[in-house]
Amino acid sequence: MSFLKILILAIFFTVTINSHSFGLIQKSSDNIAAINKMEQQTYNQISKTKDPETLDKLYVKIDLLRELKSLYSTKPKVQNKEKLDRLLKAKVIYFDEFNNFVDYLTNLSNTINSLEKTIQHLSERKKILNEEFLSIQKNTLDEELLDLRYKITQAKLDQAKKSIDNINQFLNDSYKSMNSITHKIALDKYALKNINEKIKSQEKYYDEMQDNIVSQNIQLDTQIQLLVSQIMHSSTSSTYLQNRLAQLENQKLYNENQLFGIAISIIDLKIRRYLIEIIENKNSTHTVAVYTQIQKEIQKIENSIDTNIQFITNYSPPNYTANSQVSYFVYFKQTLLDLMTYKQNLSLLENKLNTIRKILLHIQNPSIYALNKAAKSLKNIGIQVSHVLNYSFFEYKGIDLSLSLILKIIILLFLGFLLDKHYKKSLEKLKLRQSIGEANIQILKTLGSYIIVIVILAISLTFIGVNASTIALIAGALSVGLGFGLQNIANNMVSGIIIIFEQLVKPGDIINIPENNISGIVIETKLRSTIIRA
Repeated sequence: MSFLKILILAIFFTVTINSHSFGLIQKSSDNIAAINKMEQQTYNQISKTKDPETLDKLYVKIDLLRELKSLYSTKPKVQNKEKLDRLLKAKVIYFDEFNNFVDYLTNLSNTINSLEKTIQHLSERKKILNEEFLSIQKNTLDEELLDLRYKITQAKLDQAKKSIDNINQFLNDSYKSMNSITHKIALDKYALKNINEKIKSQEKYYDEMQDNIVSQNIQLDTQIQLLVSQIMHSSTSSTYLQNRLAQLENQKLYNENQLFGIAISIIDLKIRRYLIEIIENKNSTHTVAVYTQIQKEIQKIENSIDTNIQFITNYSPPNYTANSQVSYFVYFKQTLLDLMTYKQNLSLLENKLNTIRKILLHIQNPSIYALNKAAKSLKNIGIQVSHVLNYSFFEYKGIDLSLSLILKIIILLFLGFLLDKHYKKSLEKLKLRQSIGEANIQILKTLGSYIIVIVILAISLTFIGVNASTIALIAGALSVGLGFGLQNIANNMVSGIIIIFEQLVKPGDIINIPENNISGIVIETKLRSTIIRA
């Protein structure tokens, strides 16, 4: 219990150190006042300094102080709840409004993802600056500049985390309100009927476009094959034929590019239809199947786009005329840009699909949604605990001491104790079954215990970061110590090893020393001593 209290206090102490590194002050007003004071002092130093290099550093310090002051005075953006209230209070009976609202929620989710990436980047930057700050051996001004950069990174990190909390809270409020909004839309059967008819007409239009492009590509393939045949059998190279071939191949690429755009538009329509099914409260099994199907189609098109991007990037056009070469490169560049845009659009559609999935979970299965949120919270807590456990509060010559390292060593020692205990019990059982002598069992116990201790010690040193050369150095120091001050202990240990192996004295023997009037039975022979019962 006392160990648990010590561990909790250590975690609290580490968190306190981690969150208040390099003297960061809690109150924003105090921070700004301290920065203003430092800024004034820096201006005084500038007025007195004539060295150009020092002046440059002082001006950099001024810029960093201004940036830090701006961060402290800027509050993290809180999402405007009035916008949500207006949307909820309005008569949301038109599907397009609801679809726009879903897009709005998707953008918020994307913002969270972006902020999480920012946090990761800032955390890495903070770690690098921290290492530089600990290892720097320059003048005081360099340390001050590095300290300011560290504080700026810390402030940005705190702002990003607070922004994520604000947006998450806003999203939770939005999802809670979805149920009432969807019921309002579902009540207007006339609006839903018009939406379905509109989607059907758009799907028909895209199907006709696909058929036309596919038939065009078939004709283009035929014409390309004929031209290639003419060029191959022609005795003289015809510039006209080569340019014509380049035009036809460019046209085919353009058509294939259009097919990607149509496929993405069709997926968008499927997502809209999926949203309608959620609003109309269709059964969850069917909606899950639709969600999975749309996801597979998105992935399939994305893979196809990636393949085309790779092909266009690595493709070298045939050795046609200069005009056809230019035509190829210009069109390939435009096609590549279009494909990158399609890829981005697919990513946005997938985010929208995931947002709709969250709405579905919250409306139809609030408990599952709550469990998912709880799991995510636990994951975040686990990440924070991991940061606390891995925080290095002592560093010396490459050895970082952290709570995780201490826990590893404690667990290792505990496992070694259990292993030793189990090993000795196993030997006792073996003695009863095999009728092995007490002396042999005693030898096995002693040897096994010392081997376990040596292995545990070696693993512990590896955890700490002590390499083989350091261990050799320690062994050399111990040897010197034995030679000077531990001769008797060393003699006893060597004598103990000889007694154990040669069994000069073994358990069960009777020892009688008349001079001291001592006699008894040998109970146990250890490495440095022998125990007898008088």
